[in-house]
Parts: sequence; structure tokens; C-alpha cells
Amino acid sequence: MTKTYLLKPVPTATFKIDYAANLNPQQLEAVRWIDGPALTLAGAGSGKTRTITYRTAYLIESGIAPGNILLLTFTNKAAREMVSRVETLLGTALPGGMYAGTFHHVGNRLLRRYAPTLGYDPRFSIIDPEDAEDLMDICIGACGLKSKAPRHEGRRFPKAGTLIGVHSYALNTGRALPDCVLEKYPSYQHEIDSITQVLKSYESRKKQLNLMDYDDLLINWLRLLREQSEVADALRQNFRYLMVDEYQDTNTLQGEIIDRLSCGTHGSETANLMVVGDDAQSIYAFRGANYENILRFPERYPNCQVFKLESNYRSSPQICALASASIAQNERQFQKELLAIRPVGELPALVPTPNPRVQAEFVAQRVLELRDEGVALNEMACLYRSHYQSLELQLELTRRGIPFVIRSGLRFFEQAHVKDILAFLRAIYNPHDEIAWKRLLRLLPAIGAQSADKIWQCLQTQGSSAEIVFKSPALTSLLRRPTQARSLGLLQDLFSALARLGLEQCPARHLDLIYDDFYRRYVESHFDNPRERCEDLIQLTVFSRQYPDVGTFLAELSLLGELGGEELQAENPADKEQLVLSTIHRAKGLEWQAVFLLWAAENHFPSVPSLQDPARLEEERRLFYVAVTRAKDWLHLTYPIVNDTRAGASGQMALQRPSRFIEELDEGLYEPWQLYAAETDAVAAQALSFQDPVYLPLEEPA
Repeated sequence: MTKTYLLKPVPTATFKIDYAANLNPQQLEAVRWIDGPALTLAGAGSGKTRTITYRTAYLIESGIAPGNILLLTFTNKAAREMVSRVETLLGTALPGGMYAGTFHHVGNRLLRRYAPTLGYDPRFSIIDPEDAEDLMDICIGACGLKSKAPRHEGRRFPKAGTLIGVHSYALNTGRALPDCVLEKYPSYQHEIDSITQVLKSYESRKKQLNLMDYDDLLINWLRLLREQSEVADALRQNFRYLMVDEYQDTNTLQGEIIDRLSCGTHGSETANLMVVGDDAQSIYAFRGANYENILRFPERYPNCQVFKLESNYRSSPQICALASASIAQNERQFQKELLAIRPVGELPALVPTPNPRVQAEFVAQRVLELRDEGVALNEMACLYRSHYQSLELQLELTRRGIPFVIRSGLRFFEQAHVKDILAFLRAIYNPHDEIAWKRLLRLLPAIGAQSADKIWQCLQTQGSSAEIVFKSPALTSLLRRPTQARSLGLLQDLFSALARLGLEQCPARHLDLIYDDFYRRYVESHFDNPRERCEDLIQLTVFSRQYPDVGTFLAELSLLGELGGEELQAENPADKEQLVLSTIHRAKGLEWQAVFLLWAAENHFPSVPSLQDPARLEEERRLFYVAVTRAKDWLHLTYPIVNDTRAGASGQMALQRPSRFIEELDEGLYEPWQLYAAETDAVAAQALSFQDPVYLPLEEPA
């Protein structure tokens, strides 16, 4: 007798979380989307993290196992915070956990399981950038290139760090190595065959030693998806629901990993993939990010749903309006507008100043005013396009005793290349400065620590000028190698030229000479980012033109701390209240009550190279958008009308216009400010008085 068995309807999922009460309609719509591809465009300050967190919880409450969800973020900290918030919402730990982390973190976990299919032992070691450079040095030596004499106008074969950088850039962008070398390091284009040889050796040695560097974690993950069909199917079956945060910052390599993992044999129309990001905040092309990933997502996934999060909870309506009007000038983008939730605030201020020094004085004074009004220093930030644009401000803040922290790396004058070139000035100004002498001597080819010590001892015992000591038999007998003799000859010529200038000259002439005759070639052959460092040094020379002599210049710099000591680490902002100084790139994802955007002048922001390339110009405008949307309540756009630090021997000064990103805005979106000097402030009056009144009226406004 056949027994019948009744199948009951599948119970409807019950939700503990009241999603509608905790999310706005746009967020709720994105959170409730489960099956199929989706693009969530999250405007600045629109609750992106909240949306991702609630969607993860919604998936789990809908019956999807946490182990079937893959969440890719750009920092492991962000992943941990999101998972923790999900567990808090659900009121329980995730059973079995879920895969969440950076591309590299997840790639490592997967390769521990599947590495043997690619010929690796699963106990492979991961080498950090420093270890990778050591291995690259070994490969350079093994290829017989390490000891090659300087060639091509004094350039040596690229250093290990340079090769690591260009190799990584080529892998992550999917571009040919010669093209990347030409773009990043054009001075090494004649070495492409040798570079290729070394990189092949590097890849071979890593495999032999069962090593992977950070790029291998992505390359080999992609190889699993390309070459191992059974593994690829298993991963797709396991990770049935994918979410990618900050999708606008993914590169070509990461984009292909996601496409292959989500689509497979099922096609893009059925991929359960949600990517979250903001095309208006795509600012990392220089690092290899591919803007096309987010821009062309609807083309690659034709049936994708597009959600727009446009409610801004961070900034005042006035700041949102300015940001929206600016980014609307870009042609290649998804159209959206920031809708401010907060009440009406103050208009952003446009503050032209006579020169860079007064710009720094204005910012410092305004910071103190806001501090007196109750705004903490760590709720204020000074942002800039390039690190050198903070020179005058760092000095002014130091003079006034305003504590500050640098978020864009070391303080300007603590960077290695700046300390290197200043060591020459210190040595000619104070011949007894042992630290400066040993630092500059070690920059010379074939001069190591021991040789530098010998030269220093000879300088001390001879008791005469450096030029004479360089020619002394005692020193010649110490340095027997021909390369050492040549190095000393270079230094002798340089110091002879510096001596002819004299210490009473403006230090810019000395810095120009050191840079042109020696240090530029050193930068190009010893640093991974020579263009940026050379620009820093050019701006250091420009900055030094305001000082009458070498001694005054060095004395002023001493306000910023001991330049001869060890490299200092950036202060911990949690230790005490500090004003934040940062490049815009490093400020992405952060927010402050008050933001000062420095050097908002044409040819400084946007940068000059971007003016010839529409794509780069649009990225610069996105960078401007990121800068202004960091501000909650106060936004100050400042620029010097006259860049008098650019004045050359002719004494001519460069007049500057505000950035085109400001000029293209309706004037009602910001409030122009006029600076005037109080009669009792003779110094400020003098600082302002040289400027033509048509640009900056001096009379006190009514």
C-alpha cells in the first residue's frame, strides 16, 4: 500500500531586524535585492557601510548560509567591522563564519587549499615588500647587472624596489611591461631587455623556493579560475553571493577575478553579484585602478539593477550643492545628485590670499578661531593635492605652536630625499656637521658606511676646506678603488661650485646646483617614485627663494625639529588633539567638521599634466569632489593670487587664477572672502600691501 506524505509550504522567512525602520527607501531597496547582478552607487556620506552591513544580515535572515557569502573589501579592518556589525544586528555569532576581507586575504585562504593544483606546496611563504626587494636584489646580481657601471647619462640599472613596483603595476593593470616602464620610468626604457631577464629570474626563484609575494595571491587566484575548471566550479558553487566594496578602486586583475568567480558557465545575467562604490570617487588610476570596471559594469551585466544612494548624512546642503555642481561637469559618469539631510549651514568660503605665506597665516588664524568656538583640532583638516603644498603651512603651524599630524606620510622635511639634499647645505654651512657629511657621502657610488667614516676622519684631521682635503694624498691612499676616486671627484667639483656661490646667496641657487649636477640622477635611480620626489625638490627650491641666505634658511627649518636624526614616525593622532594635514588621496573615506583645501589654483589643482588628457582631467575633478565632501560644516577653498615663491632672478611673479573647478561653478555656491590687515598688525599689513587692490582690497569692509 502506497503511503502519502504531505509537503507543507515553505515557511516565509521571519526577520528579527526591522529593515524599513533602520534604512531610508534607497538603502532598503538595495538591501532587499537578493538574486541577480546589481550596482549600488553610493554617494559620499550616503551610508554605504550601513547598506552593506544590513544587506549581509538580510541575506542570512533570508536563509542563505554565511559560508555562501563572499564579502570583498579594501581593508581587513573594514571587513572585521562589517562582520561584527552583522553579528550585532543578528544577535548571534555567524555559524561557520563567512569569507570577508581584502582580495589578498581571501586569495591567501583559497590558495592554502588549492595551491597544489598550481604546483605549490600549501605551506608556501608570503614575502612582504622588503623580502621581495631582497630576493630581487639576488636576481639582479645573478643576472650580472648589479655591478654595472653607470650609463645612459649616469643612470644605473634600476634598484630592486623600482623593479618590484613596475612589475606589480604591469600585473595589476594587465598591460605590457615595456609600456609600463615607458610610463613610469622612461629613463629605463633602454634597459627593458635586462629588466625582463631579471623579472623572469625573480618569478622562477619564487616558485623554486615556494614563495608568493602579494601580487601572486591575486595572480594565482585568477589562475585557479582560468586553468582549473573543477576548482573554479567548486568556488562558484561555494560563493553563491558576492559583494564587493569600493568597486571603483578595483584594478583590471581584480575585476577579472570577480567576473570569473561570479559568472562562470551561468552567464552574467544570473550572477548573484552586488558591487558597491561611487564612480565620482574613483581617484587611484596612478595606482592601477581601472575606472572602466565600474563605468562599464552595466554593459558586462546587461540585466543588472542599478541602485543610487544619494541621501547625504555628512555635509551641509551648501557643501553638497557645491560638490554636486562640480562633479556634474564630468561627462563620463553615472548621473546622480547628493541630497543633504542636514539643516542649512554656511556657504563654502573662497579665500584668495596675496601669497603662499599669507595663505598659511590665514589657515592658522582661522583654525584657532574655530578652536575657540569649540571645534576640536582633530575635527579640522587641511587638504592638498601634493605634499609639497603644505610647506608654508607646516612652518606657520610650528611658529604658532598649533599641534598637527601628517596623514600623507612623513612631514615634508623628514622625507629621505629632502633630508639628503639639505645635508649638502648643512655641510657647507657647518663643516663640522658629522651627520650631514656621512649622509651625503653615502649617496656617492662605491662609498659605503666605512668609506664615509674614513673620509670624515680625514676631513677632521686635515682641518682645512673640503676642496683641499679631497685632493690630499692621505685621502687618496684610503680610497683605492677607481669608482671611489671618481665619486670623490664628482663631490669635489660640486663643492667647488658651491664654494664659489658663497653662503650669503639665496639658498635656491645652491639647491638648483646640487639637484642639477648630482641629486636628480640619484633620485631617478634609487627611488620607486622619482617623479613625485623630483617635484618635491623643485618645490623645495622654490620655497627657499624667500630666504636671503643659507644660514637663515637652515635656521628656519630647525623649527621643525632635528633634521639630522633618524626618520621620525607620524604621531598617533589619538595621543592628543592635533590638526590633520593630509593629501586628498589619503583623506578618502574620512570626514571632519571643517576642511581647508589649499592651493585651489589653476596649474596646481588640477595638475599641469592632466590638462592635456580629458580622462585625467576628469579624475582630477573627482579628486576635487572627494576633497570638498570630506567637510561637514565648514569648507574653505584657498589659493595664493601671486605665487611669489616662483619669482626668479628677474623678480617677476606669477599671477594665479582660481582652479577651473571653482571658476566653472555658479558664484552663488560659495562666498568670496576678502582679507584685510588690522592697522595694529604691521607685519600682516606689509604682507598684504604689495598686492594690487583690484585683486585684494585692503580697506576694511563695511
